[in-house]
Amino acid sequence: MDNFNVGANHLHHVQGDRLFDDELPNEADEIWGHIREWFSPKLEPLAYECLNDFYHVDLLVTPPEQLESFLTLKSLASQGHQNNFTTEYVRGMEAAECTIINATHGLAESVLIPLSEPEYLGSLADFTARR
Repeated sequence: MDNFNVGANHLHHVQGDRLFDDELPNEADEIWGHIREWFSPKLEPLAYECLNDFYHVDLLVTPPEQLESFLTLKSLASQGHQNNFTTEYVRGMEAAECTIINATHGLAESVLIPLSEPEYLGSLADFTARR
């Protein structure tokens, strides 16, 4: 059963031990508007949840979970749009850079996820092994 908590600017709900935010930050909401068409209607709810987890690092989402959400979002996109999601490790910053590119709308949104290189490579290997 879900529990709801109304905050000043957001409606949160708890399902099991997970906290969900029903309002994406403006930036993520804007991105969703540009990429929503990349997902089949059946997969839109899961894609939206992954985007939400990717941007809401303050809601009990660890850096490896944040990277997994990004990789899942990429895998849910239609074949023609999966290359619009890129990730690479930036050694000098000790972070994974995840980018969503939408040339049609002039969008290139990058997020740095603080991970060590072994954590990054391990997360990629774990994700690939589960697919």
